[in-house]
Amino acid sequence: MISRIPARLAMPLRRRLAPGTIVWSPTAPAVPLDRRSPLPAIGLSGCLAVLWLGLAATVYGLFGSPTPDSPGWAELTVGLCLVLAAGPATAMTSALGLALGARDGPRWLVIAALAFALALWPPLVRGIEADWPATAVWRDLLPLLFLFLPLFLAIRLGALIGPARAQDLVAAVLAIIGVAFALRYFSITGLPVGWLGQAAPSDGLLYLPNSPGVLFAAVWLPLLAIERLATLRPGRWPLAVAQLAAGALCLAALAATLQRAALTACAIALAVYLIRRLVDRPAVVVVARGLAMAATIVEGDWIGRLAALLIWKSLEFGFNQHTAEIAVALDLAGRTPAHTLFGAGWGALLESPAVPGYQVGYLHALPLYLLVKTGMVGLLAVALYLLALVPAFLRLWADRPAFAAAAMAALMIGLLVQPTFKYLGFGLVLTL
Repeated sequence: MISRIPARLAMPLRRRLAPGTIVWSPTAPAVPLDRRSPLPAIGLSGCLAVLWLGLAATVYGLFGSPTPDSPGWAELTVGLCLVLAAGPATAMTSALGLALGARDGPRWLVIAALAFALALWPPLVRGIEADWPATAVWRDLLPLLFLFLPLFLAIRLGALIGPARAQDLVAAVLAIIGVAFALRYFSITGLPVGWLGQAAPSDGLLYLPNSPGVLFAAVWLPLLAIERLATLRPGRWPLAVAQLAAGALCLAALAATLQRAALTACAIALAVYLIRRLVDRPAVVVVARGLAMAATIVEGDWIGRLAALLIWKSLEFGFNQHTAEIAVALDLAGRTPAHTLFGAGWGALLESPAVPGYQVGYLHALPLYLLVKTGMVGLLAVALYLLALVPAFLRLWADRPAFAAAAMAALMIGLLVQPTFKYLGFGLVLTL
């Protein structure tokens, strides 16, 4: 999560940055999220970090894929841009676990560094000993880096441009990726926006609508639009209309692929957000209700057909054998004490009942995946890391509920339903 950084890590930045550049430290007062407050100037390093992240989002959105078969030029470019945005020194410090010595920093930083070390090295040794295919090992290690992206990225962003700006930047990156993936999906398949059917044409196994960025944008952009419309300032309405259109595009991509879990998460996030806004901004609820009524009048038939298709899919496929994966994971983890403690290792392949006839390197729920690959040690380490981020999420919910609601939707899917925890977008959501 984007928050404070240790003083020892902030000192090198302080010496390099120009006067007036914001530097975050444990003793600095909290930066208010009130947009009326003057914001400090951003130095050259901050501008470069923004540039690298923006370039990464553009390349990834236009040419990348959530699940590439092998790293191509787009993936290598995105990886390089992320390293440059995080800063090579910060990335190396975090990767080597040197952040463990930052006792004056936020608690989540130390826990994240320890969890990363426990989730990386023992399963990696196990994977090498078991002689799993090198490609399978790398396809596990890269998602691990994405899962711990806050450890590498949040520190520097919070230091260079401030927490509020950094949250805006990461959310914008996710929205760019989500909208670009939705546009590419309809372009590749040749489907009109709003198409519904029992089986959508494939996008060439790119799985673009599965990206957490698409789900995040489908929730975040409409909520921002509702907040803008609720201000009753006509000058802000054109941008609100654009945000509604972009969010609807992402929602249409989820609907075209009949993603039951993602659409349910959208509904839950919207409901929780509106309940929250009943307390402090009831005008937002009024606007949301008006938009819902207008959508029902204009697109009532489309909404009805979507609901019917989702019910049909649920009756036809149930949980897609996801619950049967529990027995598979427990069986694999219980084979030997080494499997129980440290898992089968990174790169391990298995037969999932959800994907019969294939050797795959994933399970659909993050806890089961970690139990098989990293054992109880890795599972508990990652669980502590995610729990350490909860206070930051609660602060985000208090200060910026639209951000938190969209993040909640994407995290619910990635943690429990789909293997989107292996995607770059999931790590970006955690970085919020």
